[in-house]
Amino acid sequence: MLDLIQLQDKGKNYPHELSGGQKQRVALARAVIVQPKILLLDEPFSNLDTNLKETMRDFVLHIQSKVKITTILVTHDKEEAFMMSQKVAVIMDGEINQYGSPGEVYNAPATRQVSDFIGEANYIQGKIIDGVFISNIGNYNTPIDNKDIAYLLIRYNEIELTKETSEIKCIVLDRKYAGKNTVYKVSINDNSILTLTSNNSNFQVGDKGFLKFNLKAINIY
Repeated sequence: MLDLIQLQDKGKNYPHELSGGQKQRVALARAVIVQPKILLLDEPFSNLDTNLKETMRDFVLHIQSKVKITTILVTHDKEEAFMMSQKVAVIMDGEINQYGSPGEVYNAPATRQVSDFIGEANYIQGKIIDGVFISNIGNYNTPIDNKDIAYLLIRYNEIELTKETSEIKCIVLDRKYAGKNTVYKVSINDNSILTLTSNNSNFQVGDKGFLKFNLKAINIY
């Protein structure tokens, strides 16, 4: 087991002689050595710093693949859930609101509530008439027949800010450099404010441009 958790040289050490990450590995070894059918991990990384957290995530996935135990990870960290899971269950008010692959849950939230929980999305209000979502920025087909108040969801990274002409004009209100991406806030046709992330950092506050939506990434509720 020490070989499995890569602590071959720590077999005679006392707990106080181990680092935080090493203690986590020992705890994991104690859990899997009895060969349970299901392993429950309840917020296992919540008290770790960022670097150690990333290391332990990878390590747990490595161990899980070696011992092949069905594992349930309980976490409030959305990124952690998506990175570590083959299936994700979004539980709200004691009920499972959505169950599916990380991609399904992120790209196609089943409800507005699930989308709110995941975050990083804009909502554009409109209405649905005969299967068409109608709004100030354009019309989009939807399986929903009719609805007086409806919302189009589009994630920050699914909007392109460009100089190429489109139906959606915008003005840059704010920009923040965030490493590989720049986070923009823009005002659109009806003075609504949208947020988007882009690897194009050339736009400045006050610049005019156009928005293009990834139509495959739109969800309507």
